[in-house]
Amino acid sequence: DVKTILGPGGAMEALEAPRKAGKVRFLGFSAHSVEAATALLDGYAFDTILFPVNYATWHAGGFGPQVLAKAKDKGMGILCLKAMARGPWPEGAAKRYAKCWYEPLDTPETAAMGLRFTLSHPVTAAIPPGDETLFAMSLKLAAGFEPLEATGETGDLVQAGTLLVQIDKRTPRNMLAQSESALEAAIARRAIARTQEDRAKRLLE
Repeated sequence: DVKTILGPGGAMEALEAPRKAGKVRFLGFSAHSVEAATALLDGYAFDTILFPVNYATWHAGGFGPQVLAKAKDKGMGILCLKAMARGPWPEGAAKRYAKCWYEPLDTPETAAMGLRFTLSHPVTAAIPPGDETLFAMSLKLAAGFEPLEATGETGDLVQAGTLLVQIDKRTPRNMLAQSESALEAAIARRAIARTQEDRAKRLLE
């Protein structure tokens, strides 16, 4: 596909025409494999890239570091997908979000950690999931974004066992305190609801 896009009569020839005519300023591409992204980065001077940058695939499969390093070296705009992805939907699970083909991080706590990982890299922006609820959540979380404390840059060579990222312990402590407060509030609301239910039952007798 990459050879076809970049080859004679390929898509790039059609895309270059409006730019030469002054109708388009920037050209970018989206890829979901390291091989395709690398080939496109090497084959054409694109302005932007849209690529998955996710904490799980980054560490478990080495999926992303090499692409980000190459795009950064080229001075490109880096747009990120899948920051709030947990993984594929478990087999037989109810897909709660019709617009997400993957299971998303859908609580404020987990979504904040996913976004924090992605946005702590030298990226231009992270694109939220298409679901309206998750999109709105991500915008609220972004307002309180604090980058992870990194000891190296994307593309650096490091020895095995080197500490790459250190999480500020205040963050999980705050998250725990917020969760405990939310739980206490929920328990109080449940007690009030039960009192109201009992009162309503007595009135009906």
